[in-house]
Amino acid sequence: MPDHKSIDVLKKLHEFHSTFYSASVMSLVVVGNQSLYELEDLVGSLFSKIPSNSLKLPVWPVSPFSENDCGIKIDILSVSDVRDLYVCFPIPDTRPYYKTFVR
Repeated sequence: MPDHKSIDVLKKLHEFHSTFYSASVMSLVVVGNQSLYELEDLVGSLFSKIPSNSLKLPVWPVSPFSENDCGIKIDILSVSDVRDLYVCFPIPDTRPYYKTFVR
């Protein structure tokens, strides 16, 4: 628990925000049955206020997951009536191959 380790969660969130929150490192996918112009207007009105701090996309040379972090089963008793399952498959960074075409 953060409070047991004397971690100021709010301070850490602010640090994360100032380090990584920038339109320059974000992507957005929009799907809808509206026309392209309507979707463009909608996206502009909703997301144009996100600041662009000219941040560079972060690169992590090694995976944040060790072998000990993978393949773990965790049983959780839900305290609400919501059931979500998140599965993470750590894979190597594929950005260097973004425009690569292989037959």
